[in-house]
Amino acid sequence: MPDKPDQKKKLEVELGREAYLNAFILLLILLMLAFLAVWGLWHLNLQGWMFGLAASFVVIALFLFILFGGFFSSVLAASQQLGFAALVAQLDLVVGRALRQLFAFDFGISRLSVLIMANRAICEGRLLDAEKLLKPLLANPEGAELAGTNILSSIENGMMAQIYAWTGRQSEALVLVDKSLSEAESAYGLDQSDDQSIMLAESYCNAGCMLVFIGDLERAQRILHKALTIREKLFGESSEEVAKALNNLSLALREKGDFAGAEESLRRARRILETEKKDTTGGAILGYVLDSLAGVLLDQNKAEEAYELSKRALKLGQLDEHERSVRLFTMGRCLEQKGDTKAALSYYDRALKNWQEMQGFKHPLVERCRESRSRLG
Repeated sequence: MPDKPDQKKKLEVELGREAYLNAFILLLILLMLAFLAVWGLWHLNLQGWMFGLAASFVVIALFLFILFGGFFSSVLAASQQLGFAALVAQLDLVVGRALRQLFAFDFGISRLSVLIMANRAICEGRLLDAEKLLKPLLANPEGAELAGTNILSSIENGMMAQIYAWTGRQSEALVLVDKSLSEAESAYGLDQSDDQSIMLAESYCNAGCMLVFIGDLERAQRILHKALTIREKLFGESSEEVAKALNNLSLALREKGDFAGAEESLRRARRILETEKKDTTGGAILGYVLDSLAGVLLDQNKAEEAYELSKRALKLGQLDEHERSVRLFTMGRCLEQKGDTKAALSYYDRALKNWQEMQGFKHPLVERCRESRSRLG
């Protein structure tokens, strides 16, 4: 008998053995913590009704944490705790999702967990693993039970566009960037509330960076300038969000050959992050800006200042494995321009090794690094 037309497909996500192992270990730890909490309450010699109330609160809190794990993992991811967020997402997909199926609701919680796991995989350079996680989401967009919005779909398409771009499938990436932008403007552009404007600016930043990589520089610059304007209006001209938008805008300016414009944009971002003390990521964003500024200075043969900036950037945290390789490559360029060939070769080799360990990764910087390595070798 055929399925009913309105029947939704079940979202099938293939989780590896490691995900199940991590989920059950985390569940065991949570149960042990709950037991210790109840045991501690028992030894406080509380009155019977107080003990029952407190113990019930512990049990209910544990149940809700497991049931709505996808929401909790998204909060952790937003606070830069991506490793723990991915663990909670695994618990949610293995245990929390099964519980929600008993109650016949999901509301996109499972999709949130998949997105967080995919984001962690991208940051670690496991691009093909991330693609494997995201494909079921794109194949079953109707599974997101968020009526009237395209929020999750926009994020899903944006992440898959990044994977396609980084693995050399530029035409497929461009299709998804266009789709992600359309969905973001549909989801966030219905009114002018601050929350929706914040999300729209984030979507513009992500799409603009992908368009730079794909090579649509004029459009990328327009979109990134829109993101900057929105963030300046919402957060003020000396905010961390504006600094990130300025860094993104510099990417388009640099690729267009406007080195002076890119340098000006990056110096402003640096002033915000250093003078205003706005970096909330433990230095990761400042490191990104310093490395980008070093690269622009190298394009203008200003090796001494670039070298000092690159040294600082390498000491700060990296956002992902690609960024780690970029900083190594920048230092190699600095050393090459300073005439230290042996040290430059070492940094080029380290950058290439990192890039080669990323699944299916293809990027113009890899070729530039190989060319530099060959020239010196």
